[in-house]
Amino acid sequence: MAKPPPATRFTPVFSGFPQEGFAFLQELRENNSKDWFDQHRHTYKKALRQPLCRLVEDLAAVFDAERLQLTGDTKRSLFRINRDVRFAKNKLPYNCHVSAALSRSGSRKDGSGKFYIHIEPDNCFAATGFFQPEMRNITAMREDIIDDPKTILKTVKTLKKHGHQLETGGSLKRLPRGFDSTEDEQLDNLLKLKSFIVFQPLEEQAFHSDAVVPRLLKFAIETQALRAFGNAALDLRDANEAPN
Repeated sequence: MAKPPPATRFTPVFSGFPQEGFAFLQELRENNSKDWFDQHRHTYKKALRQPLCRLVEDLAAVFDAERLQLTGDTKRSLFRINRDVRFAKNKLPYNCHVSAALSRSGSRKDGSGKFYIHIEPDNCFAATGFFQPEMRNITAMREDIIDDPKTILKTVKTLKKHGHQLETGGSLKRLPRGFDSTEDEQLDNLLKLKSFIVFQPLEEQAFHSDAVVPRLLKFAIETQALRAFGNAALDLRDANEAPN
């Protein structure tokens, strides 16, 4: 397992989510209303939002020490617990989980490879890569697969060596428009992906102490090749589109 950087370079601030935080999320499933949430807002801030902020700070520090090109902060990395219900059939106002994402810029909204943390009773996990990227971004990655197949094949091999694999759920049934068969089944299946992402399930208990930080760091190191593949494809596209 990868070791955190020396204490002289890193002072941990995350000590785990209290059980109270998971109990809050469990109760929110049964009481998903603004009135209930307002009555328990202090618990949400103390037992969930504040620890999540500290976890993001610690991850940003260890990721920087390992030169993983992932960073984040308490303003740009956290997702809101409020749901956007404007166009949703489900009008419940709150998510029953808390989450955050780190990226090259620190913003959860940019198009680069993300490192996502999801905290929810009985459904904690980390994920990394490119989840349902916008069309121009996934097109750039597909073009890179055609132009440089060795890189993506090496990436897949590296992931497999560490026990990880790309998620294939929701893949296209046919090759995307504008792409012909490579005559290689593995490459064709990669071209059909709608996301380039890897998941790492984690038990709830892992988030009750700071021991989860080195586990997340290990996962980030093992999957660095995936983010590097996608980021390089986006950078090449941007460079080609830049005015001379």
